[in-house]
Amino acid sequence: MTYTIAELTRLAGARLVYPPAPGASPEPRIRQVAVDSRCVRGDALFVALPGARADGHDFVAAAFSAGARAALISTAVWQRRA
Repeated sequence: MTYTIAELTRLAGARLVYPPAPGASPEPRIRQVAVDSRCVRGDALFVALPGARADGHDFVAAAFSAGARAALISTAVWQRRA
């Protein structure tokens, strides 16, 4: 079974966010899925999972800096920083 990013987002009850890039596709192409921002390589989907010791939402910016094209989040990252 295969899913699009939009389908995975809906099934997870989450939101997909990605930084705008000039000339970029409205839905970025993904080659990797990572839940650890230290493992992100180019063209990755970073899935921000809340955990017992760390919350993946705290590492969304690091994942984008490492080359993630999109992040699957369950909370508004900018609201968490306030």
